[in-house]
Amino acid sequence: MRQRVLARVYDYLILNLIVLICLYLFNVNSDFPLERNGYWSVYYVSYYILIPLLWSGYVIGKKFSNIRLTHSGGEDPTFKHTFLREFVGFYLLGILTLGGSLIASTVMMAVREDGRGIHDFIGGTRVFNAEEH
Repeated sequence: MRQRVLARVYDYLILNLIVLICLYLFNVNSDFPLERNGYWSVYYVSYYILIPLLWSGYVIGKKFSNIRLTHSGGEDPTFKHTFLREFVGFYLLGILTLGGSLIASTVMMAVREDGRGIHDFIGGTRVFNAEEH
């Protein structure tokens, strides 16, 4: 579970850095990465939905942490899997439960043998050490 949390932190920091560099390079006067308003949410959720499709289950943070997202059967995730996992199971459910589902998922990932959280069940996914597969 520790690797999964670190992977999210890496991604958050890297995405913020990329946005800040782009804002600086293009001289855009905006603070949206710091306020996490609608633009940031679309950018962040899109990253988690699309990049694993293009990079065989990896996002930058998962690659650094040597973990990989797959369909629960072991195949590469599809758009349906990543959309259900990230948008419905992580983002939307997190908002609807005022963060309660995120806490429950964290506990589930810590105590379950397979390390799956609520968002993994909704998306039909699992995360594992990339060396295992």
